[in-house]
Amino acid sequence: MGYYKDIREFIGVLEQHGKLVRIKKEINKDTHLMPLVRWQFRGLPEEQRKAFLFENVVDAKNRKFKGSSLVGAHGACTEIYALGMMCGHEEIMAKWDKAQTHPVKPKIVPSGPCQEEVHMGERLLEHDGLMEFPVPISTPGFDAAPFFTAPCWVSKDPVTGIRNVGVYRAMVKGMARTGINVVHMTHLFQHWERCRQKGVPLQAAM
Repeated sequence: MGYYKDIREFIGVLEQHGKLVRIKKEINKDTHLMPLVRWQFRGLPEEQRKAFLFENVVDAKNRKFKGSSLVGAHGACTEIYALGMMCGHEEIMAKWDKAQTHPVKPKIVPSGPCQEEVHMGERLLEHDGLMEFPVPISTPGFDAAPFFTAPCWVSKDPVTGIRNVGVYRAMVKGMARTGINVVHMTHLFQHWERCRQKGVPLQAAM
């Protein structure tokens, strides 16, 4: 079966199904963005909940970002979740079970769309590193910093050489630093421990 080639294609599908709200008006990612989205979870029936795409984002210091911020595109409601998995509501658990028991072997390629823009070495921080992205503060007044809610981290087991992709919430601590919420017995935790025991640096990328 086919999959969405990128997030842009999925955004189009959400829009076609009436599950996307585009916000073109300027919004502050540190104070208003997430509370606005959260309103729909306080009273709206699940079937009316949608994903939000904010196209004009600033921060508390009035810095304007080039990129957009997409919120609620993974699971604002069951229909959105099913659209993301390309299946019916009743097929979600069966598809998850199949994915868990039949992992897909990664294919190593020389390049890809996600590497159209790469910053390394002396050029690592030429666009302010992680600060280039309009990452919102999930709970203003409570969260200490912006958080990547569902980033995909790729790590490699130093013993078996097997690669894994896991979703771990991450706090943005600086232009080139995050704190990852890696709980016990996750694959990334296992890779970290094995690297620590072998005295080698963990190779992980987001």
